[in-house]
Amino acid sequence: MTTLYYSTNGTEWKNSEGWLDYEQHECDWFNTFEDGEVCSEDSELGERTIKHLMQWDNNLEGPIPP
Repeated sequence: MTTLYYSTNGTEWKNSEGWLDYEQHECDWFNTFEDGEVCSEDSELGERTIKHLMQWDNNLEGPIPP
């Protein structure tokens, strides 16, 4: 996620709320996905995994990292 932030000029995004805040889980960083849950949770491991990431109209510029 930090690679995405830096490769798409995150300092110039319209909203980067929570990004790079390591006190928060990445699932809680700003995302424009509004149609459901951003993350899934593995009940056995108690881990959260990002399953949707959208940044529509948020001024991203640059390549999406592999």
